[in-house]
Amino acid sequence: MNDDIFAKEIQINDDTRIYFGNIHDIFLKTTGEELQQNYAVMGPCRMSQEKLENWFSSDEIGKILGFKSLKKQAEWIAGRYLVKNSVIVMYPDLNSPEIEVQYKSEGAPYIFKFPEIPFSLSHSGKYSVIIISKNLKSMAAVDMEEIIPKNINSIAKVAFTENERMQFSQINNADYAVHDMLHLSKFYEIWTGKEAYLKFIGRGFHEPLKNIEIIGSCVFHNGIIQNLNLFSFVFDNHFVSYIVV
Repeated sequence: MNDDIFAKEIQINDDTRIYFGNIHDIFLKTTGEELQQNYAVMGPCRMSQEKLENWFSSDEIGKILGFKSLKKQAEWIAGRYLVKNSVIVMYPDLNSPEIEVQYKSEGAPYIFKFPEIPFSLSHSGKYSVIIISKNLKSMAAVDMEEIIPKNINSIAKVAFTENERMQFSQINNADYAVHDMLHLSKFYEIWTGKEAYLKFIGRGFHEPLKNIEIIGSCVFHNGIIQNLNLFSFVFDNHFVSYIVV
């Protein structure tokens, strides 16, 4: 792995990789501008079009400059950077601007000119992540969330099934700090699992969250167990779930 391209690479199998990219580093590399710590609440950045042309097509540059927030610009740039470079790993003769992402009718992304390449993107906190496979018969999806304290019970009432909520009640620990950490970990395990599966079936939020049920590493859709495995891990305080078939 070239550390100048990806923040981290994880080999899932002979064909499939997960690549992480640091949003701050990618933004600086592709635009020549540094992201401030409070960039998530800032308006859009005026960037050098000449600098962007090294990485992006004219249509992509128009998209970048059209966003109304710096956070959206930075995450979009980081995601496209990961797509372009992970494809170039497989096809070294390609140039970055000619690798573009487009969307199907229900929002599932695909790589224009290479629609058969299985991939999935996610952003959270300081990272973007991609899962991609050179096995064109494979299917893959990933979701990532930065682990931060939040009112998980109110979210669970809206988005989780009764069986999923029961997994919280089964966590018992006398140490309150450990108890809260386990609750938070279980929340992110279920939440990222649901989103990874929705990406896997190409439905996004067109499918109600409670139609998807995550019990351990098993995924149920409308009460029917799916013939796949859900995998999870933590990277630098970011919870990641992925599916590869």
